[in-house]
Amino acid sequence: MHTLYVREFALNNPATLKNYNAICSHFCSAVFQAKVFDKLVLEKEEEDVAKRARNAKNNNIAKNATIEQYKKATSLEAVIGWLYLKKREERLNQILKSCVEE
Repeated sequence: MHTLYVREFALNNPATLKNYNAICSHFCSAVFQAKVFDKLVLEKEEEDVAKRARNAKNNNIAKNATIEQYKKATSLEAVIGWLYLKKREERLNQILKSCVEE
């Protein structure tokens, strides 16, 4: 969901078409997602989802991010997926918009 939103954002913004892949890679990186996660003010249920995702066993090692950044990025993606499944479109869009802001 997050990657799709970022790609649509880049395609619909003429200023980003020249550097489409670089823009998408930047916004979809674990480092950037961790920064977005740090800025979010989560509701109680969202915090619970984020904590479960962060504490889940993970055997992956991120190439360009710390373990903490990777866990925060995973938490962000879990919250986005949870909001999508719960059909909480307004909140989902609010968070997704924050994912493409510098």
